[in-house]
Formats: sequence, structure tokens, C-alpha cells
Amino acid sequence: MKKQKKKGSSIRRKLIGIIIPIVLVIIVSFFILARNMVLQISKEALQAKAESYAGRISTWTGQIFGELQIYQNAINDGNFADDAAVLKYLETSVDKNDAYPVGLYMGDDSGVYLDGSGWVPGDDWVLVERDWYVDGKDNETLAFGEPYYDSMTGQVCVSASVKMNYDKAVRVLATDVYLDYVSGLVSEIADAGDVEIFLVTGESRTIIAHPDAEMMALTLDAEGIDAIYGNIGKELSGERRELISVKGDAGSYYACLYPIENTDWYLVTSVTERKMLSDLHWMEMYMVLIAAAATIVLLFAVFRVMNRVVKPVQKVTNVIGQIAEGDFSHDLEVKGNDEIARMSH
Repeated sequence: MKKQKKKGSSIRRKLIGIIIPIVLVIIVSFFILARNMVLQISKEALQAKAESYAGRISTWTGQIFGELQIYQNAINDGNFADDAAVLKYLETSVDKNDAYPVGLYMGDDSGVYLDGSGWVPGDDWVLVERDWYVDGKDNETLAFGEPYYDSMTGQVCVSASVKMNYDKAVRVLATDVYLDYVSGLVSEIADAGDVEIFLVTGESRTIIAHPDAEMMALTLDAEGIDAIYGNIGKELSGERRELISVKGDAGSYYACLYPIENTDWYLVTSVTERKMLSDLHWMEMYMVLIAAAATIVLLFAVFRVMNRVVKPVQKVTNVIGQIAEGDFSHDLEVKGNDEIARMSH
């Protein structure tokens, strides 16, 4: 009898040994599938947000260039009798747009300088050494220069400049564009808490908009800042719009580097992998509880089924053993209509 019980236990162990690994494989497979799905959905959401935010900044830069091109074309078309008339026209640009409130100015290598705001440079001011002029004389179309701090306002701004059609000298039209709008937009997005975000130039890797004012005008390879900035700086190239995986002080990040039209700027939006998977962690907890409950129910069902299967087998085995010993006095009664019950008749 002890042997027969042992055989019955062996069958139970074998079935449990088959069922439990299958259940575990199903649970692990579900977790992996759920994790990949959550990551994919989160990545697509991050890319969609990046595209939307970059679109708003691109619209802003496009509006500025559109307005400046009106001035550029009007002057290039020769609609003005002399520089005094051009200056009068430049004066209409003052306070025309909050992005460039001081208006437009223009100068050339012959020493002529026209400023719509009425500002007059000092004697030691050398026009051809100004960054806006150095950049602008090579710009066949309007383009932004490198960012700088305006000493009068303390704000970060960039010069937009273009070479004019003027045969008497190399003449450049320019204006100072303040980045209040993009800084406000970046701060607004960051305050929502969905992503980390900043705006950076492609050539010098200089941060020109960031929720943290102390990060403004720093380069991505500056010392003492989060490692994610340096790693993102290494990835800036070409027309990248895809997600990248980068390391930062807080762990692994997914970042989207989205170029801004008409500029060499990139809008960088990022989120930690841990945050992307935060919803999945709650799901995992629920799934662990469900899996534990399901395993208990399954084991209970296995034991019930095994009792209904193993006991009749044990009974048949006992009777067969007694018959083999020459004892034909035992009747075998197994209820049911299955194979074991039919074998016992």
C-alpha cells in the first residue's frame, strides 16, 4: 500500500511539475509583452509631444522670419530714395513684435549704421566686428546667430541677420530676437511634469531655453551638470527625429531630439525609463496577486482532479495485486463511465 501511495504522489508531483512551469512561463511572457507595449506606447506619446512642442516653436520662428522678410524685400526692391527714408521705415519695426521690441537695424562696411530704435553707438564701437554683422554678411537668407546675454536687459537673445542687395558696400539687416516665448513655453511644459525639456543650439551645443534659469547659456559639455546633457550633446547630428536611449544621473532616459525649422536648434524632450514604466509597476503588483490566486486555485483544482483519477487507479492496482497473489475474492467497483470504470468491470 505504501508503494501505491507513493506512485499516486509521484503522478501528482509530475503533473504539478508540468503545470506550474507553464503558468510561470505564461505570467513572465505576459509581463514582457506588457512592458514592451507600455514602452512602445510611451515612446510614441513622447515623440508626439516633442513634435507638437517643436511645431509651436517652429511656427514662432517662421512668423518672425516672415515679418523680417517683408522689411528685407521692401528695402532690397529699392523703394526708398535714400538711407534717411530707409531709417524711417526701420523705425516702424520698433515694438512691432514682442520677440524683437527694439526693432531692426542695418549697417555696412563703409561705416553706415541705421538703427530703428534710435540707439547711437559710441566712438569705440566697431560695426564690422559685431557678431550680427560677421554672421549676416554670409547669410543669403535670414538666419539666427549664436545666443548671447543682452547686457541692457539681462535676457538671452539671438540676432537674426541677412545680407542685403546693395552694390556700394556689404550691408547687413539684423534684429535682436528675445527668447521669452520659447523660455515660457519650455517652463510651461516642464511645470506639467510629463517630460523634461530644453532647447539647445546645434553648432555650439548651448542651452537657450530651460526651466532652470541656472542652466541658461551653458553648453551641454559643461562640468558639474547631469550626465544626460553631455550624452545628448554627443547624439546631436543631422535631422534626427527618432528616440534615443541615453544615460543620466537618474538612470536610463528616452529622449527625442527634434529640430526646429529655420534654425539649427533642437528641442530635447526626455523622460526616465522608470517613469515610463511607472504604470506597469502597478499592473505588475496586481498581476502578481492575480497570478498567486490563480496558482492556488489551479493547484486546488489539480488536487481535486488527481483525487478523482488517482484513487480509482490505486483501487484497481490493489485488486490486480491481490489477484496476482491468487486472491480472487475481491470485487472491483469504480463508479463512472470513463476508461478506468470500464476497465474495472
